[in-house]
Amino acid sequence: MNVTFAQVGGLRTRILAEGSEGPAVLLVHGGGLSADVFAPNIRGLGADFRVAAADLPGCGFTEPGDYTRQSAARLCRDHLFAVADSLGFEEFSIVGSSFGAQVAVLARLARPERVRSLVLTASASAFYPPARVYASVREALHHCDPSTPGRHQEAEAERQLRQLAPAAGPQLAEILLPYTTARALPGHAAATAAMLTALQDPPRAEPWHVRDKLGRVGVPTLVVWGGQDPRVPLADAREAISALPAGRLEVFEDSGHLPFLEEPARFNRLVADFLRHRPPVPAPAPRSVRAPRSVPAPRSTPQKGTTMRTDRRTTVLLASLGLVGLSATAGCAGTTASAQSSDTVTIGVVVSTTGASAPFGIQQEQALKLAEKDINGSGRLGALKLKFVFTDDHSQVSQASALYDQLINAQHVAAIIGPTSSTSAQTTSPVAQAQHVPVLLVSASAVKGITDVGDQIWRDSLTDAQLIPQAVAAAKKAYHVKRAVLLYADDDATTQSSAKTFETALRAQGIEVAAKLSFASTDKDFAAQLTQAKQAKADALFVAAVPQGGIGLLQQARQLGITLPVVGSNGFNSPAFLSGAGAAADNTLVASAWDVHSTNPLSTAFVTEYHKAYGKDPDQFSAQAYAGATILAQAVADGGGDRAGILAGLKKVKDLPTVLGAFNFTSGRDGSYKAVPLLIKNDTYTPLN
Repeated sequence: MNVTFAQVGGLRTRILAEGSEGPAVLLVHGGGLSADVFAPNIRGLGADFRVAAADLPGCGFTEPGDYTRQSAARLCRDHLFAVADSLGFEEFSIVGSSFGAQVAVLARLARPERVRSLVLTASASAFYPPARVYASVREALHHCDPSTPGRHQEAEAERQLRQLAPAAGPQLAEILLPYTTARALPGHAAATAAMLTALQDPPRAEPWHVRDKLGRVGVPTLVVWGGQDPRVPLADAREAISALPAGRLEVFEDSGHLPFLEEPARFNRLVADFLRHRPPVPAPAPRSVRAPRSVPAPRSTPQKGTTMRTDRRTTVLLASLGLVGLSATAGCAGTTASAQSSDTVTIGVVVSTTGASAPFGIQQEQALKLAEKDINGSGRLGALKLKFVFTDDHSQVSQASALYDQLINAQHVAAIIGPTSSTSAQTTSPVAQAQHVPVLLVSASAVKGITDVGDQIWRDSLTDAQLIPQAVAAAKKAYHVKRAVLLYADDDATTQSSAKTFETALRAQGIEVAAKLSFASTDKDFAAQLTQAKQAKADALFVAAVPQGGIGLLQQARQLGITLPVVGSNGFNSPAFLSGAGAAADNTLVASAWDVHSTNPLSTAFVTEYHKAYGKDPDQFSAQAYAGATILAQAVADGGGDRAGILAGLKKVKDLPTVLGAFNFTSGRDGSYKAVPLLIKNDTYTPLN
């Protein structure tokens, strides 16, 4: 095993590693412990994988992070990605224990294109409600008292570890000396206490709890639990575990809180087999129906050594998923039939008309309803008619996955438009690809994990790589930018992709990135980030955010006297952003796929029709959705109304007249047309030039 110390994320970090070939795997330990607990697993898995485990900030031999100003979970998640970057792990799986399981889930939600699969063990942090998490943390905090008699003796360290891992054998002796040595380091107890204190502080901790977000994980997930866990009983976590869309539960009946240390050979075989044979990412089934609260759902008790899997019945509660009108019985997976009469082509539509992405999804649905009427009324398809089946994924990845399953296997749609967000699209696209269903995305702008999934996935929206460089170039020319601050929401795949593209484009333009600062879309207080931004003495702020986070950020920036020009990501192309930010949005530049002032005759006619129907002007997302319907109609006209025909027709699209202009696909199936730099002034988007 290799032991190294490296500067990672500004902290001296100890990393244990083994293996030079195979897929990458990162192991994340629990709060108050260290990477040493994974020693038998690092050696065991290192034969077939590139395995690494780092001490978390303030644990083991890694320097403490600043837990006084931010969430411990967020700090450790960011540190995990920094460790991966230092090791050259672009894509990897994560094994997370206890608090490390929460960190692993947060990592998957933040960077889904990098995290391939998860193994989670015995975690209150991931599977318990907040009140129970705080109680568990308080228990762990009790053991951090530096005045504990014998704290620096192996005997006391062994006693505490035995409480967590009652079934551990000789392997426990292997880790006692380094574990006790770390506990004896000056400041170690205080650093661990600061970490655990942050984990039980609601203002810092609650935005990063993941129990209610497990349905968004969207990758194969193996959950391993000890049947004798003294700290986190399995019975209280079963309901949360069942929320994992592609989850599998294994119970080690004789183990406690650290099954990987107590039964390392069995754990290593299980994990290696899981990582080698995991199904394509991801193919989640709908969540199962639960019995009413007054009638508890029956639970089966696993026999010793048996495997339990989360319930995957095909019947779903349609109303709760926004599937009213869809059949409750799923058809055979992989079928290529389409549920339509000989003169009807049924297209599934998955958009977000509620939740965080509603400002975009509502516009899309309205435009698609107009397009359906216009296409069917035009006679361009002869005797054929398009029928759009509209569904709402509530801005949730798990809902989008369930809708895909129903539309493909119950409705047998010929193609699908949507979902709205890149995060959802990264999860649903592999499902459609595996079942050979053409998908046209009309708003997903993340560069990775979308059309690169396969030949069934297409989009008419411009990617970050197409939009952002044009915005940066326009800003440099208009504002003479030489020094920039980059702020971005780190809890969304789209905004993370935007931030990465912003950074690349800024450097390509010779603009210095003076500071790179992250926040969460749900944050309310941006004072810390904006104070640093103000001190950086930049010429402009570059912001990657959805309206929810961007509005508050800009308003507080103006309140703090920051009057710099702002260059926004694609999320700022929304009437919701304009109305929410108000005057704070003035002097904000964005690159848009479309401009309401376009003189394109198809565009002007669309604007007139949309305004007449809804009493407001359409936005970029409306235009892309309307164009998407036009593109699919042309694909049907050129190839036919079944799945294979639509795919063939999409391949023939060339210089197609749309509201976006003459439309073409790139060789990678992304939309290809010129972006329009827009400047916000007095609550209006106007062309920069």
